Amino acid sequence: MTNLDEMLATAESNTRQLYADSYEITVRNKFSGMNERLPIFGDNALGQILDAVAENLGLSSNDSKIIFENYRTKETTSDRNKLAAELGLNENDTLNIMAPCASAYEITVKNKYSGIKQRTQITSDKTLGRILASVAEDIGLKVDNPKNVFEHERTKKSTGDKNIMAVEFELKKDDTLNITDAGVVA
Repeated sequence: MTNLDEMLATAESNTRQLYADSYEITVRNKFSGMNERLPIFGDNALGQILDAVAENLGLSSNDSKIIFENYRTKETTSDRNKLAAELGLNENDTLNIMAPCASAYEITVKNKYSGIKQRTQITSDKTLGRILASVAEDIGLKVDNPKNVFEHERTKKSTGDKNIMAVEFELKKDDTLNITDAGVVA
């Protein structure tokens, strides 16, 4: 074996050992619903994870109001120096990242049949489809179901059009958006 072959074999072995301790998680922009799979180590700081996905998920890594949430445990923190392991992130967990913006406001989104509710932040230009995408997993609905129906609890308006914006549907702060996937609102 030549010196070069030995060096390459050693480098390959070291690389395999380095990545043996890594695991994959899903990182999700809770606001938009966009997500990305990312290999991480337990000693990665949450700020490092944010930096790795910020551009792809439409987040600003400079935003001072970022909140990180372990979806499985519901533990949250704004500490960018907290380690993935300290937040309890395991293989295949989801790390939600929430970045409030000045024009955002909160509404409740509710699965009309199960009664499961989720508070979420929206802006007036967010479509009903994007609102659904940001909470679907949390409230037990499927984003791609053609029978999804949206009902504004306060105004009693309903629609199946996922492209209607929150402002057009008259969603205001603290309103409730009921969603059903059976084609009718009960």
